[in-house]
Amino acid sequence: MKRTRLKFTHDQLLEEVKKSIAKSLHRYKVEEKKNSHFSNIDCLMSGLAVFTFKFSSLLRFDRVSCMIEKAKNNLKQLFNLEKTPCDTQVRTRLDIITLDVLRSSFKRIFALLQRGKILEHYRFLGKYYLVSGDGTGVFSSNSVHCKHCCNSKRRKKDN
Repeated sequence: MKRTRLKFTHDQLLEEVKKSIAKSLHRYKVEEKKNSHFSNIDCLMSGLAVFTFKFSSLLRFDRVSCMIEKAKNNLKQLFNLEKTPCDTQVRTRLDIITLDVLRSSFKRIFALLQRGKILEHYRFLGKYYLVSGDGTGVFSSNSVHCKHCCNSKRRKKDN
């Protein structure tokens, strides 16, 4: 049986993300919000949990993490959260944090995957990485949009 490299376990990758985010928050001098019970890191890691577990919205994440004790414990343990912030706290905090803070954690994970030769399976034409991602149909709104939004057209269901 092949042994998993230490750096590529779920816990180690999340720990690397968390460390990179902490360094970036310090580097970009992102201050903690006064009178708040939640740290910036807990809000960012909660945002990551929303995408990891494919919650349909921040509100759904909030309801699950508040109402289901096992889910709350799992989130705290898996994402090493001190406290699980509510959807409003996550939204408010993420609005003020620039993408530069998150970019360093992406670069760190990407570098680890490159160094570990994991990305070799995704090489295309010798020098590109081919990664497929599809977020269409996951989130949509009839009221929130801009001129650059994609339009989706749904077929009528046959009766």
